[in-house]
Amino acid sequence: MSAPPYFPDAVKYAIGTRGAADYELHSRIFYDLNAEWPVAPLERIVSGLSVPTRIVWGERDRLLPVADADVLHAALRESSLLRLPGIGRVPQLEAPELVATDYLAFVAALDTP
Repeated sequence: MSAPPYFPDAVKYAIGTRGAADYELHSRIFYDLNAEWPVAPLERIVSGLSVPTRIVWGERDRLLPVADADVLHAALRESSLLRLPGIGRVPQLEAPELVATDYLAFVAALDTP
């Protein structure tokens, strides 16, 4: 995260304990993703999908560059992109009000003919 919010120690402990308990599952997911990546990059998998998609990306994400959001946005026909300056990898925790408001607006727009 670019600017991590405060988390009480009990919350950190609970998240860490849960993450450790799910280590095998997370390892398998990452293995499967990495095995597919050279064969079928994400943009090829989603290319042509016609599903309304809201892409929210922190411009200070240090794991995946923000340019990847543009690639994903270009591949998804019915996508919209919200780039968040000053925000890192976890926008829903770094800017919860902004992300929640944006999400509600996106969902409301889906219900409008």
